[in-house]
Amino acid sequence: MKKHILTGLSVLGLSAVTYSQTPKENNWGTLTGLAGADVQFYTRDSIIGAPVVPEKMRMNAFLFLNYRKGGFYAGARMEFYQPKPLLGIDERFQGQGIPYYFAGYQYKGLDITAGGFYEQFGNGLTLRSYEARQLGFDNFLQGFRVKYNVKGIYIKGVFGRMRDFWTWSRGTVRGIDAEINFNETVPKLKNSKFRLRVGGSFVSVNRPDGEKVIGQEVLALPLNVGNAAGRLNLGYGNFSLSGEFAYKFNDPSTPNHYIYKPGASALLTATYAATNWGISVGAKRIDNFDYRTDREAVGNRLLVNWVPMLNKQHTYALAASIYPYAVQYVGEQGLQADLNFTIPRGSKLGGKYGMDININASIVYGLDTTNRPSRATVFGSDTVLTPDRYGYSAGAGLGKEYYQDFNIEITKKFNKKWKLTVMYMQLWANLNVLTVSTLGKDPFVHAHIGVADLTWRINNSHSLRIEAEGMYTKQDQGSWLMGLVEWTFAPHWSVSLMNQYNIGHPVPEKRLNYPLGSVVYNMGSHRFQLSYGRQRAGVLCIGGVCRAVPAANGLTLGYIGSF
Repeated sequence: MKKHILTGLSVLGLSAVTYSQTPKENNWGTLTGLAGADVQFYTRDSIIGAPVVPEKMRMNAFLFLNYRKGGFYAGARMEFYQPKPLLGIDERFQGQGIPYYFAGYQYKGLDITAGGFYEQFGNGLTLRSYEARQLGFDNFLQGFRVKYNVKGIYIKGVFGRMRDFWTWSRGTVRGIDAEINFNETVPKLKNSKFRLRVGGSFVSVNRPDGEKVIGQEVLALPLNVGNAAGRLNLGYGNFSLSGEFAYKFNDPSTPNHYIYKPGASALLTATYAATNWGISVGAKRIDNFDYRTDREAVGNRLLVNWVPMLNKQHTYALAASIYPYAVQYVGEQGLQADLNFTIPRGSKLGGKYGMDININASIVYGLDTTNRPSRATVFGSDTVLTPDRYGYSAGAGLGKEYYQDFNIEITKKFNKKWKLTVMYMQLWANLNVLTVSTLGKDPFVHAHIGVADLTWRINNSHSLRIEAEGMYTKQDQGSWLMGLVEWTFAPHWSVSLMNQYNIGHPVPEKRLNYPLGSVVYNMGSHRFQLSYGRQRAGVLCIGGVCRAVPAANGLTLGYIGSF
């Protein structure tokens, strides 16, 4: 244990010393970077269902350094998860090392990278490699990437294997993406109100496994699985329309129960922006679109692509972490509308500082599917019924309802000292889809959430923020209350106290409080945080990708800094 602590502290010490220096251009080039650490000391708390942590303390830390001189660049990231990762992060991250390193060179429109890299094609339907540290998600590619652009023509090519904790995926990713921006390519369109971009991508995953035995069946598996997409972005003046369609060739895997049905995904978004208002409407449909470098992988492991979520990503505690929606790659279809108003300054309703209003609504359904009938198959002298390996057919209608969300948020600044934000949200969620366990037999939750967020700027150095939230529901764990008081002493200190109370739990003994106190110190590009209290079990989602957050009690130390 002491060895782990000392190693982690040495990482922080190195980063603190490094970050005390300001990077300067010189003959040796420029060194920049980022470092962070989260240390949790766990206390036994069986009342809230917190798991026992024998190690008592766990740490996640990293140090990323990036060097550049002229067109040459290189970098590396050291990671430290000891004695094990924080609760809720996959324990296969346990260990320490330098998994991410790269070098590259840029010359005019050409950019070549060898080593680790993150990349996205279009909206991500064919390829998106990225890091979401809070989720314990990191699927960067290790290999080669080439990018080239000239006069509005952009081309990317990638080849590599995907990170799989401390090793690499068995499958290899190969892909190409191209896009033409006609406003840059065609001189007559350079200053035109009309805008047009067209692009497309193709990604192939090569997997070494050639067959799969299920019962008495021996399935021949495709060695290469392709995923092709085309996209269009056009606009005129304040109006814009964008869409992307992707088609994935048959990809039998664990997530789809080894069916040979091809997958498809479609996104469509239209926006209009005027002086004091704007509207955005989006639609999507996903059908059997789980795409990985390993057909046995499940959860968030080894995902090659990404499908954007349409429902709003909330930031307030009760709306964001109790019943958030996760994208269903196996199949879903949905709509979202987002409307923003700015009540002008000087108007009766807007007053001296104006007022902002956001109205958002989204709804998600499953697909209208029909399972294909089993077929009679002869094995030796036996005839047995085996499932049709095409799986199902999906119609144009609506399937089961998964999620609904309607919310309205109003922000009003009364004067130089007072600002208020209020939000109302109504949601309906199918917990069988959200993979959240229910206490009763009813897997459906209908909830109302209210938020009031008041800021009082006392003077140029001090401000007080008070936040109150409430969730009313008769289902699952019942109603919740949340209160937060935060005092800021600019430019360095911030102190807060928060409590969440499960006021409506159907079991009276579990109507518990979850208090949490925090102190934050900011020093330039450094941020230090100390927190103590209870962490409620819930779900953390970023961009529609989610992970379970277990209950915990204890002390947390956090640091993030850059130079």
